[in-house]
Amino acid sequence: MKITPLPFIITLLSFITLFPVSGQENPDVHSFPFHMEYRWIVFRGLMNGVETDFVFDTGTSLGMANSLSGSQGRISTTGKTMKILDVNNEFKNADLGKTDLIQIGGFEFKNVISLINDMDLLYCMDAYLLGSDIIGQLNWEIDFEKEIIKVSKKPFATKDADLVFKIGYLDDRPFTGLQIENLAYDRLVLIDFGYTGVIDISIDHKTIPYFLAEKEKMGQANSFYRYASGALGSNSFPSTTILMDSIRLGQFYLPIIPVDFEEKTKSKIGVEFFKTLSTKTIINNSKATIAMDLRDQPEFEKSNGIAISFEEGKFLLKGKPNGLTAQDSLIDLDEEILSINGFKAADFKNKCQFLDWYISQRPFEIQLTKLDGTQLIFPRINLN
Repeated sequence: MKITPLPFIITLLSFITLFPVSGQENPDVHSFPFHMEYRWIVFRGLMNGVETDFVFDTGTSLGMANSLSGSQGRISTTGKTMKILDVNNEFKNADLGKTDLIQIGGFEFKNVISLINDMDLLYCMDAYLLGSDIIGQLNWEIDFEKEIIKVSKKPFATKDADLVFKIGYLDDRPFTGLQIENLAYDRLVLIDFGYTGVIDISIDHKTIPYFLAEKEKMGQANSFYRYASGALGSNSFPSTTILMDSIRLGQFYLPIIPVDFEEKTKSKIGVEFFKTLSTKTIINNSKATIAMDLRDQPEFEKSNGIAISFEEGKFLLKGKPNGLTAQDSLIDLDEEILSINGFKAADFKNKCQFLDWYISQRPFEIQLTKLDGTQLIFPRINLN
């Protein structure tokens, strides 16, 4: 992939503090496999000696366990709570728990405090959301081709040809600077491996509504209703996806990147950005840098734009394209659906069985049958 260097170095705001480095006298490197069946990076570790699936999420300060973890010996409740933001940007209380020992590779982390909450998919996976309080204490080499992770207390070597950019930290979470075409330079863009998309930008900046209106006039705006299901609730919301001519990351320009613009969101770069653009991504927390070994011809995954929830034994439409296909005006948000690709809600024992199946359908053409028998086919969408 062609990248163009800028003639100067971009620095983060001075109030962003770098994560302290500890234990660098240990040079050991440990490696283990991961998978992305659920679009997250998932690997095995131990919590209080109990084998556990970890979901790699740099976008959260604290880790999060599900309610099954207590009875399995992975965590004990503290009796305390913490206020966290839900998907609607509202504060809600979540219980806190403590794990005596978390083990990742050969590294140990003692007396780890975590949130306890049942996010649907994490509960179904019986997984633990690993947060930046632990991720930031190690350096990570993520090989997307081989699906192997290496971790170390010492930084990993990078290549001259890698795209390398600086990061800073707020509440243990990594942030960087980003500029999209000629819009204002955003110095606080979260590196969020828990976000399965590419790039998500808040439209709160005064120049962005005008920018989106101009793209709409040129026929370059792709409108969707998206669906987010998080730790404390879910919602549907309008989103505009633009296939950008270029973005500036660190010292480099990257061409042809899909970017989502939304209200009530925090600007972030997701795991799909790194997975699609690089064969290998190195997060050197001890040097406050990220390095990407870029692919020659990256291709972002196409989606049908449909989102379905399984609630009280029913299929409900929660997300769809808006004016991008001949079919999307023929079905409404929150409308009940009879079947998806020939499967009815009664074919699934519970929400977990449905989610496991439905996630595998996301990249493909999908057929929905309405309650009146009308069949609608939604293909994978080519962005304008």
